[in-house]
Amino acid sequence: MSVKANGFVEEDDVYELVNLLAAAWDDLSIARGSGMEPDKLYDRMEKVHWEPPLLLFVIERHGGTVQGSTRAEL
Repeated sequence: MSVKANGFVEEDDVYELVNLLAAAWDDLSIARGSGMEPDKLYDRMEKVHWEPPLLLFVIERHGGTVQGSTRAEL
């Protein structure tokens, strides 16, 4: 995976990044209490953007579908 100073992460690098993020998920304070499990990162992360020190992304959440909605939240 090539790392740029900042900017959008190339599509080819997102899978490797998801693997790294999922492996570290339980150590991240943002993950605690969020209801997000690391396996939910796969195939749901979009628009991954590296803006040091932040990794920003949009993720599809399906909480509403459990409550009767037919659409996922982003």
